[in-house]
Amino acid sequence: MVVSANAHLLTKMGRVYIYSKQRISKGMFDDDEFRAMCQVFYEAGGGRDTAPILRRHALLKYVNAEFECFRQLCKILGQDMLEYSEGNPFGQEMDDGATLANHYKFFSSGCSID
Repeated sequence: MVVSANAHLLTKMGRVYIYSKQRISKGMFDDDEFRAMCQVFYEAGGGRDTAPILRRHALLKYVNAEFECFRQLCKILGQDMLEYSEGNPFGQEMDDGATLANHYKFFSSGCSID
């Protein structure tokens, strides 16, 4: 299956928002300077006309779709691990919650697969 250059570009824009090491605002995707930068990159890569831009509302749909893929893959992994462990527990989850002196509440969770 071949993905079009436009679909590939839109996907990469969504992945920058989700997987970037820095925090990126959803509003950036509606920013004129961001769109101008994407247009320059698009033209430098051989694109013609106007570069496809992932807008804020489409970005939210992309994030939800990416999370749904994550959930489905976790379900498949859990089923495979249960089959591999012959129905026995294959992991252990631990969690902890705390309220700090400034009244902020934090919750952490971790999973160890044996």
